[in-house]
Amino acid sequence: PGHSLFSPFPSGRHYRTLRVKTNRLKNSFYPQADSEFTFLLPAGRSECFFQSAIKNGTMEVEYQVIAGAGMDVDVTIVSPKGVQLVYESRRSDGVHVVEPTEEGDYEICFDNSFSRFSEKMVFFEIIIEGQGGDVGGDDEWPGLEEPDGSLLEYKLEDIRVRCMFWT
Repeated sequence: PGHSLFSPFPSGRHYRTLRVKTNRLKNSFYPQADSEFTFLLPAGRSECFFQSAIKNGTMEVEYQVIAGAGMDVDVTIVSPKGVQLVYESRRSDGVHVVEPTEEGDYEICFDNSFSRFSEKMVFFEIIIEGQGGDVGGDDEWPGLEEPDGSLLEYKLEDIRVRCMFWT
């Protein structure tokens, strides 16, 4: 990506962000925040990005080719141990939800190596859920019951009566 927020690793294949504050995440998006990015994928090349994730959360990756002949790319998502979780060939868009079974950096690659002449403009977004304070889910509030509809109906009736009183 030709953007000042990213700098290439010595191999030239992977990029690291400049805004990340820890060495462990220099080639990752912020682990607790949603991220979106648009980049130019040259003809005959692939670009990979890394997202840190913890076990038992969810990571949603959504992408769309927004410019370029053919409007298609190959997409892979690989686990920290190198297991290929997602592979799509020559697609213009897609949405994938990955439930990380291990903590680490997940690799998201966009491949345009099949195209000899056409570069592609690719937009993608990563949405991380269940990795901040909401991991506990419903078990986090034992004994707390949801109110039934009668309370809501009571309030609505109260509002109707007051509106009739004012008119």
